[in-house]
Amino acid sequence: MYTFLCLHLSDYPHGIRLTSAVLGGERKVLIVFMAPSQQDRTRFVSDLRESVAEVQEMEKYRVECKCSIYWSLL
Repeated sequence: MYTFLCLHLSDYPHGIRLTSAVLGGERKVLIVFMAPSQQDRTRFVSDLRESVAEVQEMEKYRVECKCSIYWSLL
């Protein structure tokens, strides 16, 4: 599971931090982005969420196909 956090730092008011859950309940920072404006940040986060959802769906499909091939060989 991924989390998108909006940052507001004095030098970078439109930051985005992408984190991932790891075992033990802690979050690992994967990457930090800085957008030039609030509007750009909103669009970028929306696009990023959509991309992550698509990758997760494709990974789910890949695993299902792999399992169905495995079971068909038995």
